[in-house]
Amino acid sequence: MPKLELLKLVQTGDFEAFDNRCLELLQAGEIKPGELVQPFEALQSAGQQERLNALTPMVYEALDWESDPTGIIALTKAALAADPDNKELRGKLAEAYTRVYGNAPGFQQLMTLSGLQVGRPFRNACKVLDFGFELQAGTCLINRMDDSAVEVVEVDRANNLFTLRRESRRTTVSAAELARAYDEVDQNDFRVLRQLRPERLKELVEQDPVALVTGLIHAHGGHIDQEMLKDELVPRHMETKAWSKWWTGARAKLKRCKHIIIEGRAPVVLSYSHEGQTFEDETREAFDAAKEPVHWLKLVDGYLREKRAHKEEPDAGLLKDLVDHMVAYMQRVRKRQPWESLATALVLRRLGERGLGITPEIADAAADMLREADEPGEVIARLRDTDLWSAALEALETAYPETHGQHAVQLMGTAPAGVLDRIAAAAVACDAANDAQKWIEKALDRPVGFPELIHWLWAGPKQCAELRIPSDSHLLDGILDTLYTLGRSLNPDPKIMKTFRLRIRSTLGLRDYAKVRACFDQLDQNQAVSVRHELMRIEGIGNNASAAMLNILRERYPELWYQPQARRLEPWEDLNVIWTTEAGLRRRQAESERIVNVEMYENAKRIGEAASHGDLSENSEYKFALEERDLLRARLATINSELSIARIVEPETVATERVEIGARVKLRDVVSGTERVMTILGPFDTDVDNGVFNYRAPACQVIMGHRVGDTIRLTMDGNDVDFEVVSIENAMLG
Repeated sequence: MPKLELLKLVQTGDFEAFDNRCLELLQAGEIKPGELVQPFEALQSAGQQERLNALTPMVYEALDWESDPTGIIALTKAALAADPDNKELRGKLAEAYTRVYGNAPGFQQLMTLSGLQVGRPFRNACKVLDFGFELQAGTCLINRMDDSAVEVVEVDRANNLFTLRRESRRTTVSAAELARAYDEVDQNDFRVLRQLRPERLKELVEQDPVALVTGLIHAHGGHIDQEMLKDELVPRHMETKAWSKWWTGARAKLKRCKHIIIEGRAPVVLSYSHEGQTFEDETREAFDAAKEPVHWLKLVDGYLREKRAHKEEPDAGLLKDLVDHMVAYMQRVRKRQPWESLATALVLRRLGERGLGITPEIADAAADMLREADEPGEVIARLRDTDLWSAALEALETAYPETHGQHAVQLMGTAPAGVLDRIAAAAVACDAANDAQKWIEKALDRPVGFPELIHWLWAGPKQCAELRIPSDSHLLDGILDTLYTLGRSLNPDPKIMKTFRLRIRSTLGLRDYAKVRACFDQLDQNQAVSVRHELMRIEGIGNNASAAMLNILRERYPELWYQPQARRLEPWEDLNVIWTTEAGLRRRQAESERIVNVEMYENAKRIGEAASHGDLSENSEYKFALEERDLLRARLATINSELSIARIVEPETVATERVEIGARVKLRDVVSGTERVMTILGPFDTDVDNGVFNYRAPACQVIMGHRVGDTIRLTMDGNDVDFEVVSIENAMLG
């Protein structure tokens, strides 16, 4: 197969042969552009960006644009990944999109909105285009910030608008906004089933465990273990006592599915393969596609476990190829990306412990790298996978047996919670306890920046004799205060906010909220009222976590939930409804549409034009355009929120026995005799110059409900004035 032939050339490092063979295959028509995507990605992963940049123009000269236009789009994206600022490639990509979608409704508007040709990051631009051209009604999406699922129910390609359904609510957004916030997922993704199609979820549990597990694997990023699977299903979707029988039957069916890979025993790990290949083929392909050294380790470990489980000998040739690839990669990036080289060295050392043929020189490479580094802590801090930190600290101790604690303590602010006991112990042993204490104080002062340290403190540090550790109650106060202020007075980077919320959700839930329960037991009633207020308004940690803590508080202080019988709200008192005329509603809807179709479109053009002017850090036009975009989004969100609770006042329902929404009321100053007429309608209808007032305004709220002959006091120009209600008419009938 030509694609596998090219991948093999990359694996063996025969890059010149790769170039020649690639061009030969294209000229002979033996490979389509789309089949070059994975080889191009493998070439970039091998650190051959410059070679890829030089090869790309020659490839385009040999391409048959008519043979595989969609494949050319995918290939150009792969080439741009290596050279994202290449204007010529951006032009080629725009040409490819034009060939495929040029006759589609709204094409030019979407192309402009994407910013592809004016400097917008190409991945973002492509996502806008792909969503705009390809998304269909029925497609399911997941919000990247909070994992909420929505379904596309209507597509207006001419205006690049998409109507989304979440439960019973519908929202219309632009293609650009959709691409910014959502990722496409399979309809059987577990998050989709749980949120949008619970009836389908129940059906899969009972009748199709393979489809159910496949959806869960996709929802968990490609793999899930047996315990995670159980946590997702029990007790929400099946009783605890039913789990064992269900899992036995499901596992038998999963083993017969060629796409499901089952590895390990404790726990069993499930992953998904699109093609039914030999396990060696699957391992090699997954290895080639993996971008991180730790992923290589997991793949090799999984391969070895599976072979042991089936009492089969591992393929020595495969293992040698994989090890050789890692050694070559480690040496190639040692100067340019020392943290990647270190990660690979740590993986190779682990594989040596598994019995693979790793030489002593390679096994000691990690310690040698740290010994050579000017700042070994900085190299460790840039490790992208926390699974390697423990091994990195071992290598640090080997490299600096006397002073490793002084280097390690610098990592307390970024280290995963699982190694903080080790770092704290090393710091104390090297007389660096004060430095460790400073990190603890920083975390207590700004918890959102140190979720791992907060988790470690909450879980209970083992090395704490020389350190001042906060009480659980003090720590919980800080955590809840931070969660409450996030998105209100505290607005960190969205990624930092999301990371903190996700980590703290698992932190608070440790041992079934045992520490939360103990802290709540120590509250007095006033403190409990404050905590209840915070918990009811905390966002981003999931409904289950908030509900669990509120239930614990309710068990301890049930009196806080006692509610006396409330009187029925008058229509003008109900803050959950906005009353309006039909004309006012149409005006507000038109304002929303104008923002989406005109103002946001023009703003996107200004952003693209400003971005093309050069250095963004000094580009005031670009910054102003981004600020304008944020204001437009906020305004649109406010209007859409108002429209979602708007209800029309029917003219025939407006009574005249008392002042209601839709009334025209005549008032007379009881001292001067001056009269004034006020028409009281909703906020969408307000026109003060013509005597139409918003029923939600404070003065109108005073008038509402009064009858002819009543005397009311209004504040006018800073003075309290008494008025008599002279007459009440239905303003909507004449």
